[in-house]
Amino acid sequence: MRFRPDRTLGEELAIKAERYHSKPYIQFEGQSFSYELINDQAARIAGFMESKGFGEDKVIGILMPNVPTYLSIFFATQRVGATVVPINTSLKDDGLAYIINNAGITQIYTVPSLLAELDRVRDRLDQPLQTVVAKEFKDETLPEASSDSMLIPLTTALNHKPQAAPRKNINPKSVSMLMYTSGTTGYPKGVVYRYGTSQAKMTRILAHMLIAEDDIYYTCLPLFHANALIVTNLSVLYAGATLALSRKFSASKFWQEIRDSRATAFNTLGTMIAILMKQPEHPLDGTHHVRRVVSAACPAAIWEAFEKRFNVNLIESFGAVDGGGIVTMNVGNAPVGSIGKPLGKVKWRLVDEHGNDVPAGQPGELIHFAGGNATREVDYYNNEKASAEKTRGGWVHSGDLMWRDEKNFLYFAGRNSDSMRCGGENVSALEVESAVNRFSSVLESAAFGVPSELAEEDVMVVVQPREGDTVNPEALADFLKDKLPKHAQPRYIRIVNALPKTETHRVIKHLLKSEGITSDAWKAPERSR
Repeated sequence: MRFRPDRTLGEELAIKAERYHSKPYIQFEGQSFSYELINDQAARIAGFMESKGFGEDKVIGILMPNVPTYLSIFFATQRVGATVVPINTSLKDDGLAYIINNAGITQIYTVPSLLAELDRVRDRLDQPLQTVVAKEFKDETLPEASSDSMLIPLTTALNHKPQAAPRKNINPKSVSMLMYTSGTTGYPKGVVYRYGTSQAKMTRILAHMLIAEDDIYYTCLPLFHANALIVTNLSVLYAGATLALSRKFSASKFWQEIRDSRATAFNTLGTMIAILMKQPEHPLDGTHHVRRVVSAACPAAIWEAFEKRFNVNLIESFGAVDGGGIVTMNVGNAPVGSIGKPLGKVKWRLVDEHGNDVPAGQPGELIHFAGGNATREVDYYNNEKASAEKTRGGWVHSGDLMWRDEKNFLYFAGRNSDSMRCGGENVSALEVESAVNRFSSVLESAAFGVPSELAEEDVMVVVQPREGDTVNPEALADFLKDKLPKHAQPRYIRIVNALPKTETHRVIKHLLKSEGITSDAWKAPERSR
């Protein structure tokens, strides 16, 4: 592996373009985009950015779906030393305006289908916003440039004189990227990545260990998310491999896309695995070229069944965009269901709400010691309060509940905010959801606490049935009687057509919680609790 910590991503792409020339960097809908082409586009867009005064200390947003030019724009920002902000394409109204204002974005790249959302919030923006419009589809027509140059088609940038070479004198303390959290419990927080001490560099080095030059790494996750942009894309870049890019996750098309792209590796989230297992079996389920699957939060109950049905080997990993660089991995050296142990020389603990260590088998929050190490600390942009709450006394608090076995292998137990207090006991939402999802007609579920008539909380579950199926709440409750302890049994079950989700397939629970106990929710009789 060849790695220089002082090399920017813009420089790295330029070097790879010299080395690999016409080798495909990206495969997308039957087309190949070479290392040379993506680097040339990045150089031209960088030249355009500089001509408009965008460079170090300027903030550029990307509000785009998965298309190859997304990465050309991304690398252009890193060539000029600007701060790039990948923005969730599902954000609307105040949520979108918040990120643009919080980050200080003054130039944004988008597609025609998202222009209306930007126009809707312009009067709430703190600064003028120059908008550059790229094609989402090959035959799409772009708007013409406005007279005030605040709306510009990307073709103008792609026809610009290329930047001669990526900047080399970028201040290592300058912010290279702001990666915003999902914001499932409130407004997202921007995690700071710097040119000199970027946590992204550690992440891509780790991912590079799993990818070779001849790999084709598939992703259907959105490029505004760290899993696709950092873990997958940067692994491909550093290994000189090929990225097979899909527009979005489709359970019915997933394995066909894997076969068509001849992918040898892909990353998956736990919810994706559960959804794929609910799809009808197909004779070609195990026919593909995949050598490696890196999973995050695979449900233990379906881990081995997924491997057997789809003829793959799972590597379970844990990491977070605001995790301070801590990463765990189970490459088969830990029990099924475990996320392994933290890699490297990391001092970690599992603690209760009072900061006391918990014994083996008992859930506690994962914390690790940063001790002034800049690569370990978490800095939220323009949010000193959240930064101070994240790192306390030198310890980074993950907000994730884990339990450990006697050999110190870790097991994910859910988010701290997902824990409920029922019948004098702590109840993990993940535990409840895992049991509910085993019911044959359930596709997905979301469990959370609602006010109880007897104090504390009752468990409420919102369920999305499999396509073409129905869920009988009484039958589901009966199914759960021997799957969950009495205090974790759902008091309320609600059936919905679709769960509200982020673009990375995380259920937006605060929306469901705000609706509370709805009139259509089934209530368990007292005797079944």
